[in-house]
Amino acid sequence: HGYTITLSDVRLATDQDKARVEGEKLLEDGMQFLAEQSAQSARLQAVDKFQQSLNFFRAAKDQDKEAQAFYCISYTYTLLAEFPKAEAAAEQGMPLAKAAGNQHTEAYLLDQLGSSFYYRGERTKALEFYLRALSLRSQAAPVGLANTLNNIAMVYAWTGEPRKASSS
Repeated sequence: HGYTITLSDVRLATDQDKARVEGEKLLEDGMQFLAEQSAQSARLQAVDKFQQSLNFFRAAKDQDKEAQAFYCISYTYTLLAEFPKAEAAAEQGMPLAKAAGNQHTEAYLLDQLGSSFYYRGERTKALEFYLRALSLRSQAAPVGLANTLNNIAMVYAWTGEPRKASSS
């Protein structure tokens, strides 16, 4: 039961390939900071790694990964309760996710915008973003659907509409 492996289309790594790999390493480093510690200093280090990755993804012309990095930045700023920065990062990622055709990341960015407004007490504005995310997830990006539905239910529960919350 031997296997034969044949390599075809072998080429040297381009500058774009190298930049993409460096960007992915930085994203992974940032995720490690988030996973290992909840201290503010670790979260700030994570943001720094995510921001560094942006330059590499731009050099690689990888809008999809760049949008994902903006999501990571937005998520981390939300954890730090730096909501204007979280919103700015998510808004920067939106057109990139759209251009890359990644509805999954686009939905996560919309959820992230909603969460930022939710934690600031702007429940109606949060609901707008959650419903937009739900629309995308219902169409083509079902991963994360439960999270989006939970976010919508939380808004309805907070706004005194428990029937809508239980049907979300």
